[in-house]
Amino acid sequence: MRRDENECVVNTYGRALDAPVFTHGSGCVMWDSDGNRYLDFCAGIAVNVLGHSDPDWVEAVCEHAGKLCHVSNLYHTEPGATLARKLTDTCFADRVFYCNSGTEANEGAIKFARKYQMTTAKAKDESATEWATETVSFRRVLYTGSHTTASTMWTPILKDFCRRLSPPTPRFHSPPSTPFNAN
Repeated sequence: MRRDENECVVNTYGRALDAPVFTHGSGCVMWDSDGNRYLDFCAGIAVNVLGHSDPDWVEAVCEHAGKLCHVSNLYHTEPGATLARKLTDTCFADRVFYCNSGTEANEGAIKFARKYQMTTAKAKDESATEWATETVSFRRVLYTGSHTTASTMWTPILKDFCRRLSPPTPRFHSPPSTPFNAN
């Protein structure tokens, strides 16, 4: 298994050749192919904090998988509409944005912020052709892995990675310290 993975999978995470091969889990516990027990402190690198094999989650997924697995955003679904209503009824937003990853969420946030600036500028002057497009981000924070969101990060390794591929996406800045007063 390790040989197949090392030969066939791009090694983006730098897995050690002798890293455990996990076979199953329950809650926050996982077991490897040798029967060793581990506590899962990674949670899919902050993607899934639900644990492993929760009976209620498994039942809900199996029930839904028997109906629909994935439907393009081009079409309507009852669960999507129901969730959207629950979210908008219980939070500040009047609409929701569905996406599949943190990358899409961050890219969407950047686009929404820029659209807001354009809409605000055009409301003041219909012929406006310039508006705020610069984005300020925190230093040493992981904003996920697209080229644009990597351009927002000032971790030396990621900045170097972006520069080696191509110039970073322009108009992203990170101040040397947080602009917020924590008091």
